[in-house]
Amino acid sequence: TNSVTKSHNHMDDREKHHIRVQKSVINLVCTRCTDGQTAALERWYNDHVQLLMQSDCLQAAHLHRRISTSEAVNADGAYAVPGYLCVYQFADMGDFVAFDSGVVMAQVREISDRAAGRSSIEIVKRTQYAQLLHRRWQSDQVARVQQASLLKIAGGDIADVTRWLNDAFYSLHLRHPLVAAHAWIGEQELLLMIHAADAVPRDWLDVASVFAPRPQVLTQWQIQTTCIGQWYALIDAILR
Repeated sequence: TNSVTKSHNHMDDREKHHIRVQKSVINLVCTRCTDGQTAALERWYNDHVQLLMQSDCLQAAHLHRRISTSEAVNADGAYAVPGYLCVYQFADMGDFVAFDSGVVMAQVREISDRAAGRSSIEIVKRTQYAQLLHRRWQSDQVARVQQASLLKIAGGDIADVTRWLNDAFYSLHLRHPLVAAHAWIGEQELLLMIHAADAVPRDWLDVASVFAPRPQVLTQWQIQTTCIGQWYALIDAILR
């Protein structure tokens, strides 16, 4: 379980009105190119993700390439700075578990492991996160750059963490207009993704909020990325 505690008031309200709230889940896969063959790696991803989209459980996938590193506290082991992020989106954790243990995944692993380009890839992290906060602003800008941050979090009430983060996103938007900002929570971790027209300042996480205390967080890495691939389930693609 997360060290971040849930707000009992929110849970009581949901139970009172018999509302079952589902939080979407992502599977984050962080990789690095081991031999400089980035073209081969990206072509492998193009094939691999499309094969995975055969699963009814997988809603969407987004592949990001790192273009610069803002901060890296720990550049080795579980927090090695990735060269690529692939974000796989699911309706809930049940769908992810079904996907991960399903026939499509088993078949694709066998096919992709021997496909051209796989030897260029090192997986440095594979973790699941639940949706915490999604913000979007009215904007004519095109989100050409994303800033991704992985934070270790030392505890606190989830309602306070969400309130602080929402205010931090808003404060950043006031000085550097954003298109969107997203946050996901895992086991003592926060994954943040900010979408903007150009590079996002790195110091925005230091902001204090008038609404909630700043939680104890430590940046593991912070990188600027560009999205180089998007895949959607057929019904979502039609709607788009």
